[in-house]
Amino acid sequence: MVKAVINRLWHGKSSVRDYIVKEAQHKGEDLLIELKETGEQMLIKHPNTYRGKWNPKEIKSIHDTKPYHLVDFKWKPNFRQKKLL
Repeated sequence: MVKAVINRLWHGKSSVRDYIVKEAQHKGEDLLIELKETGEQMLIKHPNTYRGKWNPKEIKSIHDTKPYHLVDFKWKPNFRQKKLL
């Protein structure tokens, strides 16, 4: 499983860098997206990683100047009961 941590949502969508999505696709693994602020997680099964909407605009990372595109997935977190009520 490949894990991506995002800082925020944008209009109800989670944006993941394309090289993380490509890594999951190449390995044939699921993609786990975690929202840093709340700890909520969303699991995207391997076949559904191809359903993300690819943004055509190329962005350069400010840390290592590596270019990437964003892939958007509709945010549907997995809810699990953490403790017995």
